[in-house]
Amino acid sequence: MEITGQDLMNPTFQRVRNIVQDIEDHVARGEKPNIYEIQKKHGYSDVSARQYAVKKTKAWDKIMEQKVKDEELVNRLDDIAQNGKDSDSIKAIKEMFKLKGRYPTKKSATFSVQKTISDLKE
Repeated sequence: MEITGQDLMNPTFQRVRNIVQDIEDHVARGEKPNIYEIQKKHGYSDVSARQYAVKKTKAWDKIMEQKVKDEELVNRLDDIAQNGKDSDSIKAIKEMFKLKGRYPTKKSATFSVQKTISDLKE
């Protein structure tokens, strides 16, 4: 999904882009962003903000696709999984499985993994 000129003119797209910028600003300052509060600041209702409505928009998907490349994330997670401390490696491996939709849900009683981490980098 590419960001088009029409997207840039769309007020909803602008609002989502401003939310993403606020999130980036918090991260750049070393803070954990409160997405609920940021959404409220940009006009989302309490109910919508609690449901993280911004993350369910096409604008969010387009912006995230442009800003956060899957390959970069997977490569970084793979590096942590292979070379990090044990606790970091476990977290990275879990996150890789989640990204690939292969991490068991709480409802799942069994979970079998037949692929190696290198296979996940497909």
